[in-house]
Amino acid sequence: MFQNLKANDALYIIDKSAEVPSLKIGQVVNVGNPMPATPVQTPGLMLGMNQQFQITIRAKIDGQEGDFAQLLTNESVHDYGNMIIIDNRESLLSEIDKIRMKSQGEIDRYDLNKQIVVACEGMSKTANPEYAKAKERDEAIIKLGGRLDNIESLLNKFMEQQTNKN
Repeated sequence: MFQNLKANDALYIIDKSAEVPSLKIGQVVNVGNPMPATPVQTPGLMLGMNQQFQITIRAKIDGQEGDFAQLLTNESVHDYGNMIIIDNRESLLSEIDKIRMKSQGEIDRYDLNKQIVVACEGMSKTANPEYAKAKERDEAIIKLGGRLDNIESLLNKFMEQQTNKN
């Protein structure tokens, strides 16, 4: 929990500001005093019984100091959107697994999405005869281009053989 951090403890930062996330390991410089977070009033309870507290942690990362504010004292992970602040290795590994699992899910959906694209192409061809003719023409042109490449390659080989004979 963030409230248990003290100077010189490790602080882990998953930087999600780029396309590919990266890990930075910082060192706690200072932990601020707990301040009340937005008050939570629950009917029937005395004021303050459900009170949450937040702190600001100053940390040194890559030689620069910076503050991480509004960290709830009873949590170990805080997501700022473009970065995740984590106070212990176990929670860090859990967050890394969440990111990995999300991307693995996208990879696993690749084949399904390819099938959807093929199905949509088929539906478009059925619904629009002009589109079907255009696609058929495009495919024929691609095939002809491939055949021309093969003929050119064969001619080049033939010309080399003729040149080597002389």
